[in-house]
Amino acid sequence: MPAVVYLLLGWFFGYYFIKRFFPGLLQIPESKSLGGGKVPLPHTVITLPAAFLLGTMAVTWTTYLAAYLFHFTGKPLLCGNVLSFLLFGGFFVVVIRRNKGRRRFYARSPLRPTARTVWSKYRMEMVFFLIVTIVACFMMFHTFQVKDGVINVGLSVFSDFGPHLAVIRSFSYGVNFPTEYPHYANGQARYHFLFQFLAGNLEYLGLRLDWAFNLPSILSLAAFFLLLYALAVMMTGKKGVGILAAVLFFFRSSFAFFTHPAVREPGGNIIRAILATDYFIGATRHEDWGLWAQNVYVNQRHFAFALGILILVLILIMPLYRSTREKLERAAEDTETGQSGRYGKFKRRLTAFAGTKEAWVPRDIKRSIIIGVVLGLLSFWNGAVVIAALVILFFFALFSQNRLEYLNIAVFTVIISFTLSLFFIGNGDSAVALRWSPGFLADNAGVRGIFAYYVELLGVLPFVLAVALFTAPKGSRWPAAAFLSPLALATTVQLTPDMAVNHKYVIISVLLLNILAAGFLYRLFTIGSGFKNKEPARRLGRKITGTAGKITAVVLLLFLTVTGVVDFITLYNMNLSHRALKFQTADPVLVWAGENTGPHEIFLTDKYCIHPILLAGRKIFHGWPYFAWSAGYDTSARERIVNQIYGGREISRVRELVTENDISYIVIDDGNRTSGDYTLNEQLIRDHFTLVYENYEHRIAVFRTY
Repeated sequence: MPAVVYLLLGWFFGYYFIKRFFPGLLQIPESKSLGGGKVPLPHTVITLPAAFLLGTMAVTWTTYLAAYLFHFTGKPLLCGNVLSFLLFGGFFVVVIRRNKGRRRFYARSPLRPTARTVWSKYRMEMVFFLIVTIVACFMMFHTFQVKDGVINVGLSVFSDFGPHLAVIRSFSYGVNFPTEYPHYANGQARYHFLFQFLAGNLEYLGLRLDWAFNLPSILSLAAFFLLLYALAVMMTGKKGVGILAAVLFFFRSSFAFFTHPAVREPGGNIIRAILATDYFIGATRHEDWGLWAQNVYVNQRHFAFALGILILVLILIMPLYRSTREKLERAAEDTETGQSGRYGKFKRRLTAFAGTKEAWVPRDIKRSIIIGVVLGLLSFWNGAVVIAALVILFFFALFSQNRLEYLNIAVFTVIISFTLSLFFIGNGDSAVALRWSPGFLADNAGVRGIFAYYVELLGVLPFVLAVALFTAPKGSRWPAAAFLSPLALATTVQLTPDMAVNHKYVIISVLLLNILAAGFLYRLFTIGSGFKNKEPARRLGRKITGTAGKITAVVLLLFLTVTGVVDFITLYNMNLSHRALKFQTADPVLVWAGENTGPHEIFLTDKYCIHPILLAGRKIFHGWPYFAWSAGYDTSARERIVNQIYGGREISRVRELVTENDISYIVIDDGNRTSGDYTLNEQLIRDHFTLVYENYEHRIAVFRTY
């Protein structure tokens, strides 16, 4: 199938891209963790998921830009895909031919690993990958599926799927070049849409809609899990920490479980009530949206893809931080090159930290430029992740060697992001508007109010992190400051009209800080193997027996994950098939719009979230306002225009507004007839515009305005 070949070609290119520009990833098994021990990882745990992410990004951008260049042909996706298949397919053929002899030699080599040796050495990674892939498949298909000609959109995801499906279909069924936002057609694309373009292109190449959206979502989530596991192992040298970090990420920490009605009410069947939970629990604002639950990763599927790129960047720059630590330790111990004593040690460390050429000059300029370009191109996959990456890298730069390498990354990221913003949004407009706004979603923006908010939201995690930092091995504390920086950004600065959008920064901080919490739980669980007699235990002020440590670790893990378990139960219950929103793949309105209207024509409609007109790949003048408002569009102005057209009394004024706003069709249905914003003047529209479609069963009529 062309769509599968398309993804495989991107994956193949991504792997060779890594070999060419990031060869250090292939030497991960020979590298050291922050603790100084070996990193017990096969490089494939990093290179394979990284190859998927980088290769998919490359092939998707290539297809999009080629399609954009050929948009005048009327079949831009055909042209874009032909060029991509020729380019990446040709690359595949060239590489295979060049390595033909090497492959034959390798096939005959007695050093070739057998399935048994691979399994015995890497069984933990293989089982981990299998589990996360199965979980990802379940999550994606449980919330979105096409079956028996019906599109089933889960109850917990239908809101965000309004814009997602509209953007997907605007490419697979429409011609969205130059790209516009289907819920607010105005010539701009402020919304990060490249993941949806990928899904739309996969549908165009032959995958059914659910597979076109679910397959890259599954691969993205699995790739992110693997890279998170790899980062945790690189930092600590322990595979168990990688597993725990993934568990803590998936099952969030919160006090929400303990305020759940089933827990508070005595005498009830707690287990039965929890198993029946079909709403997202929590006492903080918007927790009922599933803002912190697993629902985020099925609702905003581009998020996991971008998070995977962020983790990859951290893996790439981690050696710079580790080399700084090693250099400072050597300088502190080198008494032959300077004064002895505390002052001498401080002076040598300061010189090593900032007074040498290696402290500033980039080690690998090419690599830093490539990382900057990758992050810049990520801005229209998920802009929030790019901002978070820059903030995190700033803190790593403060305590790393080769600091100007970080500057290179930031400069090229900003240049590429700004260029793309000019291309998609235009000069003078921006999808981001910074504003000082302390407090995030806390009811009280004071220090005590913010602290209380995060304690309620994150449960015992802040306290576990405090102890984890207090007892952490050398070299593990400074990353905590970098990992905490996106949360600090979310708490102090508003970047979009909706402050709740900042939740992505909090999620990023928490998933990274979970690595430190996982490290503490692992040390606590293995305390009987020597940890009790070392310095971290003495800092706690007491010796803990191995059994007590294991029990404490297990209890803490339960407290840290129990709310997340309830969230997963909720995700399952909310998205059962009988509760899904259902749309016919052959809906008569969808079929009529696709066959009888132009892809660039604009429909005036009620405030649709998901509708057959949008699923036909068409654009509407003013859809559900939250989507466009949160992206920075002026929805109030459009609201007034909609009210004046539908409720108009003078045909001259209605025609003037229709012409000024390039509205080709006016749609009337029961949503307009019962609107509380205006009194519909249906007769005026029927008298002066041409009726081109009417469906009496669905009580919908469409009028052409020209």
